Amino acid sequence: VPKEYIEQLKNLQDRVPPFSGDLAVEIVERELGKPVDELFDTFDRKSLAAASLGQVHVATKGDKKFAVKIQRQYLRELFDVDLGQLRQLAVFADAIDLSAEGG
Repeated sequence: VPKEYIEQLKNLQDRVPPFSGDLAVEIVERELGKPVDELFDTFDRKSLAAASLGQVHVATKGDKKFAVKIQRQYLRELFDVDLGQLRQLAVFADAIDLSAEGG
């Protein structure tokens, strides 16, 4: 892949607005099965960093500091769709005789 394409793709991954702190708390509580205030002494609702797959929040428990990485909602469903499309593409590619096209 040409370098200029790689740079643009990196920008797409890195320049993603964060989702709300309330949503982050909701995701953590749903995934871990406990309220955030039982899991951590503090949980910063403002994200430290955000990217295409998720974002990071800072939390503490006792004298320990944690980076809590939270996956964006619905990624699993999007991955399933992407994988399904890749499988269809693979079946199509297998069906094509590239040697007949000079490939």
